[in-house]
Amino acid sequence: MNLEIKDITKYNEKKWVLNLKDRHILINEHTYKLITILQKGDNLASAHALFQDEYKLQINFDDFIALLKNKLGEFNIIQLFDSGEKAVVKPLKKVIPFLYKIQVLNSSIVGKLASLFVIFFNIKLFYWIFGITYFLLFEAYFIYQPSTDIRFKTIEVLPILIITFFSSLVHELGHIAACRKFGIGHGGIGFAFYYILPVFYADVANVWEAEKGRRIIVNLGGIYIQIIVALALFFVFYITQYPILLYASYLFAFSATFQLIPFIRLDGYWLLSDITETPNLLSNSNLILKKYFTILFNFTKSPKHFTFATDKRSIILFFYGILNNGLIFSYIAWVLTNHFKDILYFPQTIFYLLEKLIQSKFIFADLEYKYLLIIGLYLMIFRSIIRFIAWIKNNP
Repeated sequence: MNLEIKDITKYNEKKWVLNLKDRHILINEHTYKLITILQKGDNLASAHALFQDEYKLQINFDDFIALLKNKLGEFNIIQLFDSGEKAVVKPLKKVIPFLYKIQVLNSSIVGKLASLFVIFFNIKLFYWIFGITYFLLFEAYFIYQPSTDIRFKTIEVLPILIITFFSSLVHELGHIAACRKFGIGHGGIGFAFYYILPVFYADVANVWEAEKGRRIIVNLGGIYIQIIVALALFFVFYITQYPILLYASYLFAFSATFQLIPFIRLDGYWLLSDITETPNLLSNSNLILKKYFTILFNFTKSPKHFTFATDKRSIILFFYGILNNGLIFSYIAWVLTNHFKDILYFPQTIFYLLEKLIQSKFIFADLEYKYLLIIGLYLMIFRSIIRFIAWIKNNP
């Protein structure tokens, strides 16, 4: 039967990874068996017969179809429909954060570049080096603080852009280097627009096949290499006193630390997902929140039928969901309350800053922190619009 999946790999004794073309899904044993039955069947009728033989039970055809829709549709990524004699499973239209992406460096080139960093990935020393490097960076930055009165002439914008590019490239090479250290297959490095932000990405999809400890190191690999390079840049600045190197070090360190945020799909999110062994962390936490609040609502009506899941995973998801949604609502409320006028005039502000840049009047102090907050709000609005459009396409 024609199923649009690449393959299925074993995750642990009780779970498997369903590898689709653009994502990986953790499934349990029953779902694994169901998909295997579909792969063996020539059509729905034969799959129905195979299912009954496997589980030694009698189930009518309509109930079998309902089971397929329930089990294979639970992730909201696939739909089942009849196409002549065959059942075809295809991905639903989903929210695609990468509106455009293209591979910049293939796996062969990336592998050679990443080999330069493999030496830093000693399993026994990894966390020691990680912690000591961060400590030394904080000490160094405490001594040297950047001046906000340095003017960036137009000709100086180019090295800043190059440093930003290099920082992103080093980050992605860190992930690839960790994969090479552990013998995990990897793809190349690409460029994409994540909603409206330009970003680089590394194809390390096969990391799901590694054990938990190694997955965590791969997730931290980009941050790890970035802070090592940031510290090296600071030492070179200390010797040469060339200011751009200090700013480059700051940019590397800030970018690495920003990646640790676990509430958006950055490295911190995937790190927390692996630590808690919870795929699809955001969606699952929202599902558990909905479930718990439904239980609490029903409790007010019928206390005798009150049940509340207390397993470790459910509790972690519940508090993560509470914290995540609480921070989002607090962020939106705070930005709207304190910067409402700035939000309305932000497009005009962008043109104003570009004009100053062209006239060589742009200074570091012009980059106020509130602009980052406002950009974040615009991204959330844009993401909501994209999700709404995807919902309309899935529900014609």
